[in-house]
Amino acid sequence: MKHSIVSRITEGAFRYQGWPTVTKGEDGTLYVGASGHRLNHVCPFGKNLMYVSFDEGESWSCPQIVNDSYLDDRDAGMLAWGDGNLLLTFFSTSAEKFEDFDLEDGKPHVNVRSPLAMGMRALWDTLSKDQLHPGSYTRISRDNGKTWSEPRPAPVSSPHGPCRLKDGSLLFVGSIVTEGSFDSTDHTKRIQAFRSCDDGKTWHYLSHIPYPEGADQAHHEPHAIQMANGDILVAVRYENTYTPVMKSMRIYTALSHDNGKTWEKAGFLDQHGAPPHLLQHSSGAVILSYSRRLEPMGQYVRVSRDFGKTWSKDTMISPEESTGIPAWDHGYPSSVELANGDILTVYYQKCPGDGYCSLHSIRWSLDELE
Repeated sequence: MKHSIVSRITEGAFRYQGWPTVTKGEDGTLYVGASGHRLNHVCPFGKNLMYVSFDEGESWSCPQIVNDSYLDDRDAGMLAWGDGNLLLTFFSTSAEKFEDFDLEDGKPHVNVRSPLAMGMRALWDTLSKDQLHPGSYTRISRDNGKTWSEPRPAPVSSPHGPCRLKDGSLLFVGSIVTEGSFDSTDHTKRIQAFRSCDDGKTWHYLSHIPYPEGADQAHHEPHAIQMANGDILVAVRYENTYTPVMKSMRIYTALSHDNGKTWEKAGFLDQHGAPPHLLQHSSGAVILSYSRRLEPMGQYVRVSRDFGKTWSKDTMISPEESTGIPAWDHGYPSSVELANGDILTVYYQKCPGDGYCSLHSIRWSLDELE
């Protein structure tokens, strides 16, 4: 396994980066989307950035700003296909949402009362509602990310965005965003599936993802893929709101045999950790990547060779000798397959000695798990 850095910023106020997604173009170019230019995990300045690699992750470009509203633009789902097509998904947090964090001031992941943050909050009072419109959005590029469309409303949000089906349509399984925040305890707004036949201009509702038995609490941050056998597999982050988040974070999965119109009964995996990302490998294996925020913390993978019915044991792929033991604020791994069958997994975490999170990658192979 080989660890490397996608992006690390060591000077200036806006050093924090997080929640990355990696995708691969038809020509082998790798793209990573992330939320960066941040004061911290929670702040009003987030922008959606893109990094590009032409050598399978050995080196990366400087950050390119893809999206920058007046609000905090979070997550950065990235999907590449065909001749230069890229889709970015993100969500923006409402200005009013930051009032909720005032009581949390002083926590290490919150920075909303610094002079910089207060200056942005004062600016919000001078802007129109059209300039402060939170929600979930997509932007599309037809030229490998050189130019981008205007933001287009999306019906749901998830950290790693939609998947492309074999018929060319997009399947977006995600959480409803209400005024820039997830209302995951409202059962009418649980995980939903939408389809687009025009590359994300318009979406139509397909279905709700079923709950596992007894799981009636917080559902969010799903990811779905179409597997080699044609079935759709979705994995969902779940938390029991009566238990501390770190202890209750789990993943459940569900299968669809009709492109997301209906789903089999969902079931939990026997591990701690989330949120999920799924990859169909050319070998036929399905790879699930996720992070653990309880000891032993780090980035983990599991493999299924029967299209999501059973899974291998969980294996940590983030070596402590390279990255150090992470603080809780890390994870959101996503993976792509490289030309020789190796996998590149990208995630966020602090470098040893740093106070801010950076973007990391691990190159590994299925043989190393066996």
